[in-house]
Amino acid sequence: MRIVASILAFAAATVAFAASPASAAEEIHWMADVNGDGAPEPVVLSELPNNTQKLTVKLGRIAYTAAMPYYPGPDAGLMPPRVVDMNDDNRQEIMVTEIVGAHTDHFSLWGFFGSTLKQVRTADQAPLKLYEGGAVATIARYGCEGTGADRQLVSVSAGIVDYDNYIYEGERVTYRVDNSGIAHETSRVSGTGGSNSPLFQADPNACK
Repeated sequence: MRIVASILAFAAATVAFAASPASAAEEIHWMADVNGDGAPEPVVLSELPNNTQKLTVKLGRIAYTAAMPYYPGPDAGLMPPRVVDMNDDNRQEIMVTEIVGAHTDHFSLWGFFGSTLKQVRTADQAPLKLYEGGAVATIARYGCEGTGADRQLVSVSAGIVDYDNYIYEGERVTYRVDNSGIAHETSRVSGTGGSNSPLFQADPNACK
């Protein structure tokens, strides 16, 4: 919906013009089982110049890398990656924070698809973006529902339309992520309600 798109676009534009604080290059070391063999692989997130970061996943002797933007908040360093399983196939994906906003963080999603590290994209090949946060004026959430072949990724976004009664207008979109890294939209429901409305609920812990 236009009100939701405008809120998220404004948040991204606001952060995009802020320069990263000068600091020594940073690395975060993590583990994730990206190929589903039961043995987690080393994951490294590295700070690069010019508001950029690099994700490295090492499988055996081969290191797979991908670069993505990073716009931190004031005095913020790299944010630890989040390890998830968006399609419950035992091959874990990696959520990378790209923007730390005043109230909402923006994420990209990466996984090991077709024997290489790839960004999860929608059916029209647009990068899938997830959001978490919000304040009085907005709701931004992600999560999962279902297990096994029924696992779906949930994205919720809404903006306030009635400050007196705290009523929000927004939408809940669900996706099924296939084994090639494509997130196929399976439902899109729009509506209004309070922040505790079932329409606006999403559980990130269900993605683990």
